[in-house]
Amino acid sequence: MSIIRKNRFYIIKCFDNDECFIKTGTTGSELSRRYSGKIPYSWEVVSEIFCSVTESIAMENTISENFHQYSPLKKFGGYLECFMVKDLNMIIEKSLTLTLGR
Repeated sequence: MSIIRKNRFYIIKCFDNDECFIKTGTTGSELSRRYSGKIPYSWEVVSEIFCSVTESIAMENTISENFHQYSPLKKFGGYLECFMVKDLNMIIEKSLTLTLGR
């Protein structure tokens, strides 16, 4: 019997005094643990979708293929999965559509 490891696809809003953007990603750990001291921005969770590793990677890839990337002024691990705040509602809608289709 194989065990499907639960994972999460997440959307967070990152910000400081100079900029604000959206970061998407996939992780098997709590977001507070994932980003504790590892990102040079304040951040808040917008959405978390619990799914398999395969599904979360597919969601991340689909979002990356369908939206223009944003390049943060301060680089950090995962900075390539960032997007403009103006796309937030469309990114949420796309991720929900992908979730409902599974």
